[in-house]
Amino acid sequence: MKVVWTEKAEQEYAARHPGKRNQRKAGTQVIYDGKPVAVSMSDSAVFRAYKARGWVRVLREKKHEYIGDLSPRPNNCLSDEAREERWRQLQNYFGSEEKYSMKEITDFMGLTCTDTLKHFVVKYGKEMAARYGKLPYKKGLGAIYTALMEKPPKEPPKLDARVAKQNKRWKILCKEIRQKKDLQQIARDLGLGRPDSLRDFFSKHGERLFNEFGALPYSPVLPKYMRKYMEGVA
Repeated sequence: MKVVWTEKAEQEYAARHPGKRNQRKAGTQVIYDGKPVAVSMSDSAVFRAYKARGWVRVLREKKHEYIGDLSPRPNNCLSDEAREERWRQLQNYFGSEEKYSMKEITDFMGLTCTDTLKHFVVKYGKEMAARYGKLPYKKGLGAIYTALMEKPPKEPPKLDARVAKQNKRWKILCKEIRQKKDLQQIARDLGLGRPDSLRDFFSKHGERLFNEFGALPYSPVLPKYMRKYMEGVA
């Protein structure tokens, strides 16, 4: 068994190097640093990186031959090494920022269908999680997988719409002051209508916004109630 380039790798190489001899012909063996790339998600960083980009696949030279027992039919047994290898592959793909689908993960692992992967998890999942740690949380999967996952990350509390609006206004204020806009224009751009409304805005929210988002740019021409929240003012 060997690692070969995919059509995607060939096309992307051709697009990046027009007119140059394509060194990534689909179906040809992947050579890195003068050696064939090994099939290993845990030990081969090159294979892991190329696989994540969809540049390589595992070539099965015989109809029912599988690499290192990594892709057996459901009734076949996996060696300890092969079980660990596959579990670490799952951990890698579940934890990826790319948010791969189960179909993509199955393809990356060189398996024929998602049922093969599900069978592996049902048969070996509890043992693998106990030995090598749980799978990173991945949203949208069934109980077979979620029982073997880490707890989902806590979602940040939702920001009250009024607070979000105040925060946005503070950021606009910073920009308006740097652009040296007058008080009337600032009030309009903030959606406050009249300049007098600015005083009320600062009275109610100035202290919190100053502490959370920092000082406003300094301007000597704006009112004193605004200057107390500006840079360089004690």
